[in-house]
Amino acid sequence: MILTALKKHGMLLADGGDIALTFADDRNNSAKWSDLGVDAQSFSNIGVDQFEVVEFGEEIPLTYDCVRNP
Repeated sequence: MILTALKKHGMLLADGGDIALTFADDRNNSAKWSDLGVDAQSFSNIGVDQFEVVEFGEEIPLTYDCVRNP
């Protein structure tokens, strides 16, 4: 279901820099991916070559001023 939605609607990818964001990183939400049977390995057989970048947009300058908001 998740892959079908990605195929139809696309996805916005945000790079967390040195902060790893994973499917397990849902500690601030009461709805858990694990309740749906989704874990870190659920999409391990999907490679980056199976995605297509459709628009790059403006380049964002690298400043290293990243702060994680809990």
